[in-house]
Amino acid sequence: EDYPIMSVAESFREKGVNRLISVPLQTSGGIIGAISIVYSRPQAKVRLDTEFFYYLGEQIGLVLHNAQLYGRVRQLADTDSLTGLYTRRKMLDRLKYEERRMKRSGGRFALAMADLDDFKDVNDTWGHDCGDEVLKSTAQIMRRECRDTDSICRWGGEEFLILFADTDPDAATHVAQRIRKAFEDSHTPCAEGTKTTISLGIASFDPDSTLEEMINRADEALYEAKKGGKNRVAVPRADQSPS
Repeated sequence: EDYPIMSVAESFREKGVNRLISVPLQTSGGIIGAISIVYSRPQAKVRLDTEFFYYLGEQIGLVLHNAQLYGRVRQLADTDSLTGLYTRRKMLDRLKYEERRMKRSGGRFALAMADLDDFKDVNDTWGHDCGDEVLKSTAQIMRRECRDTDSICRWGGEEFLILFADTDPDAATHVAQRIRKAFEDSHTPCAEGTKTTISLGIASFDPDSTLEEMINRADEALYEAKKGGKNRVAVPRADQSPS
């Protein structure tokens, strides 16, 4: 009868509950929830061990709190702190998974190795804080132009790697061109309107080669895009779809 909210008490009674105890799940950071124990046996005579229930709440709270901390640590390990993109280690895990999946299904995927053109000039002229803003903007553009099923990682410095799932070289090249155009049309406020462009190299999955060889092909294609004048997308002849 002394339950704080009578409507809640009545809803429990309608379900046959005649005893209820709620124990807070306590952690060092405060209360993160509660655990409730209900009794529904008619005229049940129950002896409540309050100390035990509070101990149970503390232990469950500790387990949940540790699980939350573990999840945050895993997220930090998988995510680049500046851009929010995958780390290199996480991307390698995704690539290995995609390789196994494609070998089972006989499907295809493609990679794009991307590098910001003349990024050193941004840092040298406008400072590293401006350079960081450009890297953050890079991540935003790539997320916007790629699908949810694609994976993007900061491979290192101003270099990025994109995994296009279930995609042939032509489709990957189309998206890469869209990304390149988005950079060409963007502006960098901190650099007083300086244009930031990007070059990309494409490689497609080959079941007879290794992931390392595939990444190297994308890197070689990126080199060709840079050598060809930058602000370009290059695809090795071996990775081009038959016409």
